[in-house]
Amino acid sequence: LTNYLQKIAQMPDAQQAQWHQFERELAALRQREKIAQLMVQSTFITELEAQTQHSVAQATRHIKCLYIPYYTRLDSTVQINEKILKAYLKAHKSTYQVEENRSIQYVTFPVIPTKEDKQAFQKELQTLKKSFSQAKYDRFFAKINTDGRPSQSYLNCTPQQLPDALATQKIPLKKGAVIGPVQEGNTNKLYKITAINPKVANQYNIAVIEKQLIPGDQARDQLFRKADYCASTVNNTTQLEAYAAQEGLQLHEAQVSKNTMQVGTLAQARELVRWLYNDATVGQVSPVFELDSAYVVAVMTRHVPSGTAPLAQVRDEISLKMRNEHKACAITAELQKMTNTTLEEKITQYGDGAKLLEVKALRFDDDILRSAGTARQAVGTAFALQPGEQTIVADDNGVLVVEVVAKNSTVALENVADCQQRLKQLGKLKQPYNIFLAIEALAQIKDNRYIFY
Repeated sequence: LTNYLQKIAQMPDAQQAQWHQFERELAALRQREKIAQLMVQSTFITELEAQTQHSVAQATRHIKCLYIPYYTRLDSTVQINEKILKAYLKAHKSTYQVEENRSIQYVTFPVIPTKEDKQAFQKELQTLKKSFSQAKYDRFFAKINTDGRPSQSYLNCTPQQLPDALATQKIPLKKGAVIGPVQEGNTNKLYKITAINPKVANQYNIAVIEKQLIPGDQARDQLFRKADYCASTVNNTTQLEAYAAQEGLQLHEAQVSKNTMQVGTLAQARELVRWLYNDATVGQVSPVFELDSAYVVAVMTRHVPSGTAPLAQVRDEISLKMRNEHKACAITAELQKMTNTTLEEKITQYGDGAKLLEVKALRFDDDILRSAGTARQAVGTAFALQPGEQTIVADDNGVLVVEVVAKNSTVALENVADCQQRLKQLGKLKQPYNIFLAIEALAQIKDNRYIFY
């Protein structure tokens, strides 16, 4: 290091600048490392925490439930209007907070190989097969000619591990034989037997070349002209819908956040996302984007800023929740009037729609009851009851009368220290990420990376 520093003044400007930048960042880097270590080493688990965690993990309940689904009540019994929906959203706005997002409609023009492309591809495969059979260095030849991963271009196989294309060969496999092309999904493969040694477990050494049919320039040019015509003649959402119907194209919709990588079924769609957040306005039609072997034309349909979600976006969710709340009140009122004590008697008295559920080993971290779906309220309530007690719970999908039959015995924690250490290590793994989130929130960081990539 000393020798390097003595010569730094004689080094090229770029190398000097790189070193000076490293020096400037070194102090900040050490600060980050130190605070990370301080926080990680501060992780601490008490004996009580370890005992509690163990008890929660071990404890189970034997429960029975009378379950009345909300769908057994007609929606027409609950009257909901625009004013009620707006009031509900205002009163529960903390529940409906959203990050900024934008919505689009788009059509795709898949680039499909032409008949000429397929013919040319078959000729290419036959030429490659001939060269492959004559190649002196099989492994190297396969690695530089495959379209797949180079690490997958060479196999060592037992007879049982042979690829299907080789295992089903009626002619015995011989060294130097090239089998294929064999179509496997969207890939064509050539296999060359490079060695056969019956004395070892992995008897067969096989070089593999994967080739994929790629559309030619002519096919791409034709599709691009069609997509470009769409982008230049369509001016709004209505016209895009009409164009899609006329051309027999499927019209897709997607809600897009600023840092997303995939839009609908389109992977690696950052170019489209950048346009949507940097240049687009509601109703604007995009230029042509080439994504996932397809050309894409989109129109921005909606912009939702961060904050409380607009009613249009959560109307169905709120309507369902309000209907369920009204139904829960009506069902609960009926159940409270019943004087029968057992769940079976209550089911008989309630009539159609009521079901009896039983779980013999319910855990505290379970959030689903078979036949009732998500039921976190009912599960939590069950662990607060004593055997023989009943209570009514309004949950996500219906109303339940929960009864604890028995508390199942738990295995005592034999080694508290081991449990503490295990939980401590888990806490240390979570610390860096939690620190990052805390600092990000305290510093009020605004992520603008979407502008650039």
